[in-house]
Amino acid sequence: MDETDLDNLDEAILNYLLRGREDNNPWGIGTPAVIRAELKDQGLNVPSRQTVNNRLVRMELAGHLENIQDKGEYRFVNDPREDNEEEE
Repeated sequence: MDETDLDNLDEAILNYLLRGREDNNPWGIGTPAVIRAELKDQGLNVPSRQTVNNRLVRMELAGHLENIQDKGEYRFVNDPREDNEEEE
């Protein structure tokens, strides 16, 4: 998965997970319900929680997120929009 595989919802999810990183605030973890609610609060037209979950699972399978203890809480690993040397 690279940036050409991403749509607006994927971008918004990644931006949510990265929020706070530059300021040394907690960042990089979210659940589908929390991410959906936050994106809605930002005024984005967000589909169902299940759609957000499907996107998170897709990014997890591509190695960009980690499902913490398989409980539906996702942790940021790397950004598909950036050139990650370790990816082939």
